[in-house]
Amino acid sequence: MSAVEVITTALAAGASAGMSDTVSAAVKDAYMGLKDLLKRRLGGGAVVQALETDQADSGVWLTRMGNLLAEAGVDRDEHVIEAA
Repeated sequence: MSAVEVITTALAAGASAGMSDTVSAAVKDAYMGLKDLLKRRLGGGAVVQALETDQADSGVWLTRMGNLLAEAGVDRDEHVIEAA
């Protein structure tokens, strides 16, 4: 699994898990931490806009997010990969 796939999978899992009442606070905190890290790292733009949508369960969203993350180079950011 590539770094981009790890990050997009973590984002999608966190987004879908966040809709469940049974998800632990640790999972929600990890998801929010990853989103916040990406926002700080990128400072805005298309990735941040995509993070704010609620379409993480969409294959189109995953593909678009993967492309945006790769273009931004976050797949080479150790902190982002570790957070994912």
